[in-house]
Amino acid sequence: MAISLRSLLLGVAVGALAMASTACSDGDDGGSGAPTTTAASPTTAAPAPTEPGTAPTPQPTLRAAVEGLLDAEVAGDPATSYRFLGSEAREQYRDVAEWTRRRSQLPTTEGYEVTEADDEDTVVAEVTHPPGLDPFIGLSAARERHTFSGEEVDGGWLVAAEPEVEYLLPPTSEAVPVVEEWAAAVQACDEAAGGELEAVDQVFGASVGASELCGSSGAVTGGEPTELLAGPQSTDLIAQYSTDILAWATVVPVTGPVTPFSVVLAPIGSDWRVLAVAD
Repeated sequence: MAISLRSLLLGVAVGALAMASTACSDGDDGGSGAPTTTAASPTTAAPAPTEPGTAPTPQPTLRAAVEGLLDAEVAGDPATSYRFLGSEAREQYRDVAEWTRRRSQLPTTEGYEVTEADDEDTVVAEVTHPPGLDPFIGLSAARERHTFSGEEVDGGWLVAAEPEVEYLLPPTSEAVPVVEEWAAAVQACDEAAGGELEAVDQVFGASVGASELCGSSGAVTGGEPTELLAGPQSTDLIAQYSTDILAWATVVPVTGPVTPFSVVLAPIGSDWRVLAVAD
């Protein structure tokens, strides 16, 4: 359930959400790992049969196959990117229609740069996306690290499966001043200023402490960022964004002239933005 900043300013509590968190490092780490798929080790196999016009097109090296696939993704051409898939991926996505459907469930590929291609059977690329948070796709991280595995076939190399993906996030320490600025805007009952620091139109959750901010006086302080954990207390956010949120969200505790509460933030591009509140 979501609440608007206006509800916070009026002291109206809407919905129920709490966070479970655990202490983590001082937040100077520039990112957190979030593999969403695990690519299998390369195998030697004949290309899987496929429909006319979508036959595999093996490349001299795995790097060439990965670059062909990513070039097609940047161009928004899943029919062409499908031609660089090996038998394992084609078992999972039996035709171009299934592959196209899968691509529509993922962030748009805006660009890429191959960063590692020393191993014959592994290629690493930094992939960029338009940053944002979508209720259907979830987080579209500005930067991700993709690790591709290869499949050696007659005639060259194909991409074995979907890559292992790691989000490249801004340092969690940068979430603290965002929370403090947001809380100050709510203290001033400035809905517009607070909204500029939010990831969604309606902030998720309910918080007595957050609802007490408007009109309060005194310094509001953000504490050390922690992780958001799976469990009954984080059900609403997981229901909206899947368990992927556990890999990219950060939680900042807030103290000051109000009841202590916590703020969950999402990384939007190179910035952190307020996503949810809870006591």
